[in-house]
Amino acid sequence: MMKIKRIIKYFIALACHFTGFNYWRIWHLKKHYILMFHRLEEKQDALNISIPVNYFSLLTKWSSGIGELVSMSTLIDAQNPKVRFCITFDDGFKTVSQVGKVAPGIPYILYLSTAYIDSEKEFWAIELEKIMYESNLTSLNLASFNLNEYDLSSDLKKKHAVSMMNYDVKKLHPADIEAVMKYLRLILAINNNDTEDNCFLKWGEVKEMHDKGMEVGGHTHNHIISSRVSPPEFETDIRISNKVISKHLGFTPKHFAYPNGRKQDISVFSRQILIDEGYLSAVTTIEGANNVNDNPYLLKRFNVSVDRIANPWGYPSKAMFTTMLVNPLRLH
Repeated sequence: MMKIKRIIKYFIALACHFTGFNYWRIWHLKKHYILMFHRLEEKQDALNISIPVNYFSLLTKWSSGIGELVSMSTLIDAQNPKVRFCITFDDGFKTVSQVGKVAPGIPYILYLSTAYIDSEKEFWAIELEKIMYESNLTSLNLASFNLNEYDLSSDLKKKHAVSMMNYDVKKLHPADIEAVMKYLRLILAINNNDTEDNCFLKWGEVKEMHDKGMEVGGHTHNHIISSRVSPPEFETDIRISNKVISKHLGFTPKHFAYPNGRKQDISVFSRQILIDEGYLSAVTTIEGANNVNDNPYLLKRFNVSVDRIANPWGYPSKAMFTTMLVNPLRLH
């Protein structure tokens, strides 16, 4: 049934694309399209944050053929309506260093969660995925943390469980997230002192990429969600992140990405704190395009993933990409 639905969606996308409807809509509205990425990897993950390098290369070519590829600074300074694209990466994964090789010269911005850069600290969501796949458990009950019971009886069930656990755990306060991870390490006999590479960039790599034109933005220090913490906690984390970036790169960031970034993840106090700390813009994960005069602290983005732009046979599709941007009949 899912395969049939995907085929139907694909043929609708083909119709919208090749009749010119998608292009007409994009050029008529003259909006800004901010594309969100995380990791450039061939292997797909349960968190759905990896995209193959060849997909990314095609996406940059398609975007520059439809509109103008610009930096975040250029985007928020723009005064006249025009089709513009901005490429963004969240977190600071090591694979982002491939951008200069596969799409040389393009403007893009990397939003850093600074606690993980040049560090042995592992991002909890990535660690969660790894240890769940390595686990021999057939089920996991986290009722003591006011979470659910998760079925781990097969690889497919584990993939679904990791996705659901990530969704559930991120709602917690950072201290509670760490408590959950400590519990999982304990019951699964995971050595927390393991110094395995955490898959994030080193500061030397970030500096080299910045020197070649990449913008650097803030993404908090510990990837905290502002609606899960108090104003002082959020403000402190922002200030730490700014100081770390300033120490290693010689400037404080002017652009921000809200961790998780949904409406319910963005606190009422976060905008004023960002303004007070010198930020000029902030991107969300709320879906959609932006008008030239939209609120610069609530910019919408498109989460670009394989399942959104691939055809039913697993190949990148320009028709699926343009249809994602236009979203006729609420296909996406």
